[in-house]
Amino acid sequence: MTVPGVPVRGPGDLEVRRPADRAVRRVADLLPRADRTVLGGPAGDAAVGSYICQAWRRFDLRVSNYRPLPTTIFAVLIYANFFTHHWIPDLRIPIALGLLVVLRRT
Repeated sequence: MTVPGVPVRGPGDLEVRRPADRAVRRVADLLPRADRTVLGGPAGDAAVGSYICQAWRRFDLRVSNYRPLPTTIFAVLIYANFFTHHWIPDLRIPIALGLLVVLRRT
């Protein structure tokens, strides 16, 4: 059955949806399943990490005045807050401010 004013699509075209069903299509939705991991998920995270490592090495960046013990303490607090904020008050803001104070001269 054809609807007047709506073009007939072939099997190779994208499917036609009614306006009520229309969803925003992403590039990842149009690619085959095997290629989707390149755009997101662990492979996408690895690409970002690789880019950061390359930029760090090419610009010859160095960290100075790094204090590992206070930074480690705040990292543990961040991790603990992620699991405990359901039962105790969420402490993201105070922990983030404390981490900024610890890293201010780094």
